[in-house]
Amino acid sequence: LDFISRSVEPCSKQGGELMGETLPHGAPEFRQISLDMLRLACRRAASDMRRAPLFGLFFAGFYVLLGWILVRISLETGQSYWLVLAVGGFPIIAPFAAVGLYEVSRRLAADEPLSWRDILGVILHQHTRQLPSLSAVLIVILLF
Repeated sequence: LDFISRSVEPCSKQGGELMGETLPHGAPEFRQISLDMLRLACRRAASDMRRAPLFGLFFAGFYVLLGWILVRISLETGQSYWLVLAVGGFPIIAPFAAVGLYEVSRRLAADEPLSWRDILGVILHQHTRQLPSLSAVLIVILLF
């Protein structure tokens, strides 16, 4: 995480603990993102895509396919006003696809083997993390 500043002072009384390291409360301080950082991220993404193209195509294809399904349902039912809500809520799906891509990149960087079962398993294990809560908050916001 090159963009996270390390200047945050740990708070031993209030911070959490992870693997013996005291963590500060609150959000980390972020450095300003530069154009060079964005270029590096794009180069690394392109490298990952060249090394494991099927995974990238799978997650991108899933995202696009789900979008087309939402459009098709709206058109078939003749209730196109639902399409507006679907388009607004569609980004809820993106974090789950991103988790899969992040896991592929992590495994490539660590020279770990890539298997569909392991990559999809990481996505399924997100039910114990913050991703479903974030999706629920987005749904509530969209309902109002």
